[in-house]
Order: sequence, then C-alpha cells, then structure tokens
Amino acid sequence: MKNKLCMLMCIIYVFCFTFFVSAVAIDTDKLCTLSLNYVVSGNKITNHEIRIYQIADVSEDGTFSLTDNFDEYQVKINGLSTQREKRVAAQTLSSYVNADRVAAAKALKTDSQGKVTFESLKTGMYLVMCNDAYTVSGTYTFEPFLIILPYADESGKLYYDMSVNPKSGAVTPFSRYSVTKLWKDSQSDITRPESVSVDITKDGEVWKSVTLSAENNWTYTWESPDESSEWSVVERNVAEGYIVSITEIENTFTIVNSTVDEPPGDEPTEDIPPEEPPKSDVPPSEEPETEEIPKEPVPQSPYTGDPSEIWKYIIIMAISGVALVLSGLTHKREC
Repeated sequence: MKNKLCMLMCIIYVFCFTFFVSAVAIDTDKLCTLSLNYVVSGNKITNHEIRIYQIADVSEDGTFSLTDNFDEYQVKINGLSTQREKRVAAQTLSSYVNADRVAAAKALKTDSQGKVTFESLKTGMYLVMCNDAYTVSGTYTFEPFLIILPYADESGKLYYDMSVNPKSGAVTPFSRYSVTKLWKDSQSDITRPESVSVDITKDGEVWKSVTLSAENNWTYTWESPDESSEWSVVERNVAEGYIVSITEIENTFTIVNSTVDEPPGDEPTEDIPPEEPPKSDVPPSEEPETEEIPKEPVPQSPYTGDPSEIWKYIIIMAISGVALVLSGLTHKREC
C-alpha cells in the first residue's frame, strides 16, 4: 500500500512539474494591450501625445533581445531586478531616443479622461515617453519608464493586457548643468579608454559634442541659455566590453560605464549621487476594469526578463521529485 502511495505521489509530482513549466511559458504570438492613465491629483492630462518604443523582443522563457532600432546601444535589459535598475535603463534609452530621433513604434494622444490605449502590441519590452504637459493647473513632467508585456504577477500568472498610472514630478528649471563620467570596472582587466565622446542635446537636437577625460576630471559643465530647455546627454562609441547607463538628478547627468561581467549590486569605483524621491504623489490605482487587467503603479512589475528565478523553483521541484523516487525505492528494498 505504501509503495502504491509513493508511486502515486511521484506521478502527481511529474504532472505538477509539467504543468508548472508550461504555465510560465510566454505565448510570443499573442497580442497585448497597454492602457495608460495620465491623471495627477485629479487633474486629467488630455490631448497629450504619448509615444511607445519597442526596446526588445521576448522569448518564451522570458529572455530579452534588443530590436533592430536599439541593438547598437550597449544597455543592460536582462536581469533588471530593482526599481533603480529599471529607472536607469529607461533614462538611458530615452536619452538615445532623443539624441538619435528614433521613431516611435506607436504614438497616440490621451482622451478627455487622460487615458490612452495601445492595442495589438507584440510581446516584449517597451519604453514609454512623453513631453512635459502644460495645463491650466500647472506643468507636469512624466519620467520615461519601461513596461514588460506580458506582465507576470508574484504567482507567475501572465497578463497580456495591462493598465498603468504613470507617475509625475514637478518641473524644476536650472541655468547650469554638468555631466560626469564614472567607471564600474574594478574587477576587470579591460583597459579603459583614455577619453569618451559625449553629445549634449537641447530640446532633442545635438547642441554640443564634448570629450571627457582625466584632464577635465571626466566632467563638463555648461550654462543653459534659457530655463525652459530640456537637456539630455548620450555617450558615443561605448568601448567594447562595457555597458552604459545614464542618470539625471536635478541638473547633474551621470554616465556610468560598467563591465559586462561586473557583479550586480556593487557600487561603481566612484560614488553615484543618491537617487531623489519622487517630487509629487502618484495617483492611486483604480479598480481593474476586468479581472485580467492588473493595475500596478509603474514600474512595479516583478517580471524582469531574467528566467533565473523560475529555474530556481524548477530545480527545487526536480530535487523534490528525485527524493520521492529514492524514498520509494528505499522502502521497496526494506519490504
């Protein structure tokens, strides 16, 4: 009787294991829907253009690969496990979009409720961007952010339709800006380049190209001719073996070059300025229109495109299954 019970447990395990693996596989042929609600403290941002860019395709196991429009940029997109990593990746990619005038995959304007819906989207990773919104109630700026379709909740369930409330911050004008180059390659034998080329863009146009090196302490500072301009920076010709990330905190841009094999979570060889908290409250999420559409604040999605977490569970289940089989065999010998 005990032998039969053990064999039954093994069969149940195999069935559950097979179901688990198939349940987490992404249907890359299925089309997705993304709804964005631009409402800040009750103020609806209407008739405002929202642009989305498909940064990467996604495979069935959740691994991302850059699309043709972005494959020349040495930016980390797999294994983005923290909010800060996602934010930095979004800032970096948006800087290249502005500098190189990359065409949007789709662009739509918000309706009278401040809502815009993108339909028939391929699975993958998307960058969402828009310009500052000037309204009678004030000026709102929305940070670029990454969204992954489909969205995976904590249980691993996939949602191919998603609705999000982007967060807004206050617009702070500055008259003086600076860009600093940092390195994160303390455990690498790759030789740093003696200098790097950086393009400074003003309102989407290349305003000036500068060279950063040890001679100028890898820093350049400039005066803004007016306080209404939008500035960004990009590094050109990133050295082989490095990935680039760009952050903006108030009037300071920081470009970090990290070696591909640098352990995650380590600090760069020089300190990065701390990240500021949001300057305005994120509007509360509304109740989902249907059970299939989760409404999460951006960017809360725990799904990062790194299948390592899934395989941890698979390995644990495999070990458990082997233990059950061995237990059954041992009991059989005792009988």
